[in-house]
Amino acid sequence: MKVKKPTSIAIIGTGNVGRALAAAFSSFGYKVTFGVRNLDDYSAKEWVQDHPQIQVERVADAVDVSDVVIACFRPEGLSEMVKHMGDLENKVLIDAMNSIINKKTPFETTTHALEELTNCKNVVKCFNTTGAENLARPVFGRQSMDMFMAGDDAYAKEVARHLAKDIGFSECYDLGSSEVYVLMEQLAMVWIRLSKSELRREFGFKLLRR
Repeated sequence: MKVKKPTSIAIIGTGNVGRALAAAFSSFGYKVTFGVRNLDDYSAKEWVQDHPQIQVERVADAVDVSDVVIACFRPEGLSEMVKHMGDLENKVLIDAMNSIINKKTPFETTTHALEELTNCKNVVKCFNTTGAENLARPVFGRQSMDMFMAGDDAYAKEVARHLAKDIGFSECYDLGSSEVYVLMEQLAMVWIRLSKSELRREFGFKLLRR
């Protein structure tokens, strides 16, 4: 499938994951806009001052000027954040969140919630299976780690694959449709569990094939 390459990305969430993705995409030429609820008070305000190429707008405005929207905010605020996101019908919405650790919604995963609560048809789960450090720099020596995705929309998956490879991931493997969103969050838990071992956070997943 040939897809139109997106040029602009709205990142909703200014924590470690949001900052890592913002830095990665902006360094590869994408126009990146943080979407925040309060322009006067948000967690990455000082960080953004050191990254003047990254814009900051209210959530709905950031969504409006972008081709792709990446959700990486705290899952417990999902229902409220969706109210600020505006019209997502013609956007690609990438869910980089995990709710399996602290489930506070009636939905199985954050991706199920986004599909139910927004009018977006192009939803894919991606960038949720590793730490922020790896999102910013997925290269280990001469090798790059792999990324994974899941969803029902083929177009959204191709966009996610292009984005992942553009910022340095070797491949973005398709794990299946929406029925494997839970598996994607469980894979994230594997990484989190290992990060608490002697490996700490300096490792990533890589598929090897004969």
